[in-house]
Amino acid sequence: MRKHFFLFFLIGLIACKKEVELNQNSKISKITTGNGPEDIIIDESISPARILVSCSARRDNQTENGEIYQLNCENDSTSILPRIGEPHNFVFNPHGIDIYKNGDESFLYVISHYAIDSVDVIAKYKIQPDRLVFEQYFTNPIMVSANAISVLPNGSFYVTNDDGGGDIVYEQLFNQEGGSIVYCNLENKWKKVANKLRFPNGLANKNGILYVATSRNKALFTFDINADNTLSNKTALNQLDGQDNLRWNGNDLLVSVHPNQLKFAINAFNPNSISPIQSYSIDIVSGKKKLLFEDNGNIISSASTTLIYNGNLYLAQIFDPFVLKVKL
Repeated sequence: MRKHFFLFFLIGLIACKKEVELNQNSKISKITTGNGPEDIIIDESISPARILVSCSARRDNQTENGEIYQLNCENDSTSILPRIGEPHNFVFNPHGIDIYKNGDESFLYVISHYAIDSVDVIAKYKIQPDRLVFEQYFTNPIMVSANAISVLPNGSFYVTNDDGGGDIVYEQLFNQEGGSIVYCNLENKWKKVANKLRFPNGLANKNGILYVATSRNKALFTFDINADNTLSNKTALNQLDGQDNLRWNGNDLLVSVHPNQLKFAINAFNPNSISPIQSYSIDIVSGKKKLLFEDNGNIISSASTTLIYNGNLYLAQIFDPFVLKVKL
């Protein structure tokens, strides 16, 4: 989520002391990254596989550090993955990411805020073992508040607008249905395909169905993807509140959840506060959920993305500079 989207009037409303403790459980470790590792995804274009981490400062007092980090899944080392070929006036503030595979080639799609003349764009990079090569960017005025992206098998994509682009404090306070989903084809032609959503966050697609996680609808929605890429048959798959990003684990969806949204909002401004987190696996047929991990915020707060790879659960989070690794 964008660092400025929280309710300003909540600053200091609750003063929760954050207890920082060295974790004695050998099954849990913190892997250092840049600030704000909000989204993570497995990149299997190289061997061994790595995790790509979207890092950008998401608190006003943090040093700007927009980078894609790479996390080695064998030894937990991290480093910045260099980028080349960007336009001279390009500003990199990454948020949601997705990977598109086309034959032997893989491409990283990145939401970058205020990238060109203070406008949000979707940047497309060719993934190479030692760098990201900029290819093109997509943008349109209907992408007013980009949060998450899901790329279709042909390289076109959907993006969530988590709000309507207006008075964000008003939308947060009154839980307005200003969120939407927009679609972009390969010719950079855009259209809005869903609206009246309450802070849609995560996106995923499989077999002609688009899955949409929302923070305030108390629902994970499914949509049928039509031949013209419009959406139909909106259905609530579950009733979880406070959902964030989505990732696949086989045929199940993984979702991180903010169960206390007041504490989540306060954590954006007060790094000494804590915000509880939960991670679930969702059966996409029945909608049944299975709790995988939870914490009251002492180990990790404001977790945003859950991955499972090689017997380990990885948790990204919105503000602090680390990814949590949990051995399953």
